[in-house]
Formats: sequence, structure tokens, C-alpha cells
Amino acid sequence: MLDISNINSSNNNNNKSSSHTPTDFTDVILECVAVPRLKSLIAHSNREIQKEACWTLSNIAAGTVDQIQAVIDSGAIQPLVQLVNNKKTDQEVRSEACWVVLNATSCGSDQQIGVLVAEGCVSVLGLLLEETTMVSMALEGLERVLQVEKNREIARKEKLGGGSNSSSGGSSGGSSGGSSG
Repeated sequence: MLDISNINSSNNNNNKSSSHTPTDFTDVILECVAVPRLKSLIAHSNREIQKEACWTLSNIAAGTVDQIQAVIDSGAIQPLVQLVNNKKTDQEVRSEACWVVLNATSCGSDQQIGVLVAEGCVSVLGLLLEETTMVSMALEGLERVLQVEKNREIARKEKLGGGSNSSSGGSSGGSSGGSSG
């Protein structure tokens, strides 16, 4: 049983010891082995339960690399992708499932992005390009996927000894040549 009796409250300022840092509540959820349970709830017959399970997973996927890894390790990505790609899925459930993918792609490591791509997450990002309120987030996710692939290609070339760096001017994050008037 997990002992959570020593979790700091943000309202408890009486503790003058600065050596104790506040507990990350997401880590407490992970320690309770909730992520695999949440994964099973995304297939629940009740849409409210599905939606809340997806919402919770999206919040975990917005966390640290280790927290994202817990979502990936639970096997939740593939069912989430299937939920999003199923046109019969309730729109609110679909939206929350999309947020898991968006958060994981924006906060995940290069290796995690590779797993997300293999699990079909690019299809989710592609669908989001059709939703006007989500286009910007979808583009950021796709840009992240492409940046990871670019990094992998550079690493492959360097490993093969063909690491000429003729494109060191960099095309990502640079100016597009426009001017502000």
C-alpha cells in the first residue's frame, strides 16, 4: 500500500525546511499503478469513463519523459489511436485521446517519438489538421516528428562516415525571410 501521508500541501507553509521538495502528484498516480488501469478504461462502454481516462492519460503525457514512458509502457497508445481513427467514437472522447498524442509528441524524447510514430500517432496528427482549433498543435507535433527523423538521418550519416555537414545553416526554427512592417 502506498503511504501518501507525507505529501506536501501547497497551503502548508509552516515547514521551514527547504530540503523537502513537494511531491509530484503525477508520480504518486504512477506509483499506484494507475496507468495500466486507465488504459483498460479507455475501452469502457461508458463514454464519460472513457473521456476521463483519456483526460487523465493526457495530463500524464504532458509530464516528464518518465511519465510519458509509463503511458507508452502501459500499451495505451495503440488503443488511443484506434479510438481517434474510429468515426463512431464520441467527439469528446476522441478529443481527449488526441490530447494524449499531442502532449506525448510535444514532451517526449526522440526515442519516444519513434515509438509513437510506430504506434500510428501520425494519423492522429493528420486528422487534427482538419480541425481549425487544433491545426497549430497538430503542426507542432508533425514538426517534432520530422525533426526527430532529421536527427536520426544525421546520426546515420555520421555513423556511416558520411557526416559532411553541408546543411549547418539549419532550416528549423530559422527566419523565413519575411519582414515586419
